Amino acid sequence: MRIKLPVGTTQENDQLLLGPGYLTVDIERKALRLFDGISQGGFEVVGDRAYIPNTYNTLASFTMTQLAGGGFHGTRIHSSSALVDDTIYFVAGHTGSGSTASAIKLTGGAWSGIASHPLSVFGGRLEAVGQFLYYIGGALGSSGNPGSLKNYRYSIAGNNWTEVAPPAYPAIFGCSGSINGKIYLFGGSTTYSAIETPSESNIHIYDPVTDVWTQKPSLLTPRHGAGSCVCNGKIYIFGGRANNKTSLYNELWSYEPISDTWTQLSNGPGYASAWGTLSGDDSGFIMVGGQTSPTTVAYRRNIYWYSIADDTWTELPYNLGYNSGYSQVKMRSDKTVVVVGGINEGGVIATTLFRLIKPI
Repeated sequence: MRIKLPVGTTQENDQLLLGPGYLTVDIERKALRLFDGISQGGFEVVGDRAYIPNTYNTLASFTMTQLAGGGFHGTRIHSSSALVDDTIYFVAGHTGSGSTASAIKLTGGAWSGIASHPLSVFGGRLEAVGQFLYYIGGALGSSGNPGSLKNYRYSIAGNNWTEVAPPAYPAIFGCSGSINGKIYLFGGSTTYSAIETPSESNIHIYDPVTDVWTQKPSLLTPRHGAGSCVCNGKIYIFGGRANNKTSLYNELWSYEPISDTWTQLSNGPGYASAWGTLSGDDSGFIMVGGQTSPTTVAYRRNIYWYSIADDTWTELPYNLGYNSGYSQVKMRSDKTVVVVGGINEGGVIATTLFRLIKPI
C-alpha cells in the first residue's frame, strides 16, 4: 500500500511531516520516499499522515566540503572524465594557454598519473566500457582548427592507449553515454570556436566488440555544450547552445536505447544553460554550474538535484563559491559527488576540488 502526501509541515509530538513536493509512503515496506527518491525509515503512519523525526531533512542531509589536493589536477578546463570502480579518470583538456595530453586518476582521495593521451586535445568525449576508456574526437590546437577524427581506447590494466575505429565527426563539446556495452554520441561541433558550424543531429553509436560505428536519427535539435549522464538505463541530456550562438536550451530529454525512445521531461531550473555538468544514480542526478548567456561569458554557481521519480528540479543549499562552467562531476557508489575545476567570468580556471555527499 502506498499513499502520497501533499506539501506541508505538520508538527505533532515533536515530530515533523516534511513534504517538498510530496511524500510517498510505502506502509508495507516501512519506507518513506522523499522528492529525490531517497528512502528513510523510522517513521510512524497515522491515518493519512506520516510523522518522521524533525532531525531529518532531505536538502540538509546533503553535505558539501572542500577537499585538499585539487591543484594536482592542474589549471585546465574541457577535460573529459569517466568513472570505473569508483576511480575517476581525467583525460586531456585545455590549460588556458593550450591543449594538453596529460591524464590522471582520482582513487579515494589520492591522485596519480596515468599514460598520457596520444594527442593534445580537449572537448572530446570519454566513456567507459568495462575496464576500458574510450576518448572520442575533440578539438586540436587553436581556434578554427579542425577537430580530431580519432577514437582511442585506454586499457586500465595495461595503462596504454590504442587507436580504434574513428568517429564520423569530431563531436567537439558533444555529449554521450555508455549503456549495455555501447557508446552513444550526440551533438557537438566540427571545429573549435566556429560555433556557427552545424552541430551533428544524428545519434552515433560505437560498438567496441565489433569496432564499428552506426548512426540513426535523433529527436534533439543540433547543439553543443549539453550536459549528459546515464541513470537507470537511460541517457539524460540537458541544455546546450544552438549553432547560431544566439540561444541556449533549457530542455531535458531522456533517451532509452533498447526501445529507441525519446522523452522530453521538465525544463531546467529556471535558466537555460550550456556546459553544466551532470552525474547521478538510479534516482536522479546532480547538475553543477553552467553558462547562462549564448554570447557573453556568464556562469552560474548553483547546484541542482533532478528527481527521476517526480520529474522535478530542486536547488541544493550549497554552491561552488564561485561561478563556474566546464566542471567535471562524478557520483561514486557511496553517493559521494566529486566536483573538479571549472572556469569563471574572469577567465580564471578554478582548481578547487569539492565533495558533495548525497544521502543514501
